[in-house]
Amino acid sequence: MSVEAGESNYGRVMPSSLPRSAPADQGVDPAAILAFVDALDERSDIEMHSLMVVRHGRVVAEGWWAPYSAGRPHLLYSLSKSFTATAAAFAQAEGLLDLDDTVVSHFGEFAADITDPRSRSVKVRHVASMASGHSQETLGEALERDPHEPVRGFLLTPPDRDPGTVFAYNQPCTYTLASIVQRNAGMPLTRYLRPRLFDPLGIGHVGWHTFPPGREQGFSGLHARTEDIAKLGLLYLQQGWWDGIQLIPKEWVAEATSVQVSNSQNANPDWQPTRSTCRPCSTPCGPSCSPASAPPRPVRPPRTISSVPGSPALSCPPAVAHRLPATGAHGSAGRSA
Repeated sequence: MSVEAGESNYGRVMPSSLPRSAPADQGVDPAAILAFVDALDERSDIEMHSLMVVRHGRVVAEGWWAPYSAGRPHLLYSLSKSFTATAAAFAQAEGLLDLDDTVVSHFGEFAADITDPRSRSVKVRHVASMASGHSQETLGEALERDPHEPVRGFLLTPPDRDPGTVFAYNQPCTYTLASIVQRNAGMPLTRYLRPRLFDPLGIGHVGWHTFPPGREQGFSGLHARTEDIAKLGLLYLQQGWWDGIQLIPKEWVAEATSVQVSNSQNANPDWQPTRSTCRPCSTPCGPSCSPASAPPRPVRPPRTISSVPGSPALSCPPAVAHRLPATGAHGSAGRSA
């Protein structure tokens, strides 16, 4: 895994925190937050690691389930893709790529190997929106075709449809986007994002798993804190504006948060629960697989849910009662997740 050093070329890596506020001061009912957490507790098919609620740019509630904690970086899995897409936003603004470039134009060393017309017509915007024309995940096939250069393996896998006409959740798409940014910037994503995103947002040390041939994965593998995720979401909510600076163009935010290609033709669109995966059984969900039929989950350790001082209506366990005024810390040992 690629891990940042204590100091970068741009100075010491120093995290900062979002401002905190009592929920009621931001128009949020603390009891509603607690009711939401209680509802999660009743779902054996959901394993919570952390929760942070931000309203009007202020954190009004936050919590972690042991062994996770506020300062502990967490593997973000596919949420890593949002940071990769943000790197692409900077890269486009700096002229390192254009969404209408063909992917193969960025990999001249094996362009002659890519002979399929559809593969040659895949554009950067297609991989950014997972609309490469493939109708299913191609990671396994891409690695089989070229385990040393997955981008080449991906382009050697002919799309089933014309690029831009069909959506499929496809890891090589995001890996290809990440590869284009990294090779054109001449550095890994973590270094590229440090002065452009991480430092302005006050994001501390991060780490990113690498993938052949040594590039940071892009599609997964980023380790960051819960608050780092909240900051990225807030950046997009603010149309790319942060602390008096337009970090990413508003036009990119608008396009990145709009519909790119219809998913209605899929019998099981990616975001439907029937196509999710149960854990820990790891079998595709459907009529024959439900939380009731999955193996029993282990008992979850105690949670740490609290609001900022000044919000007596939100409960928390005694272990974190010091974070609330004495009159408001009315949690009990029985409240666990």
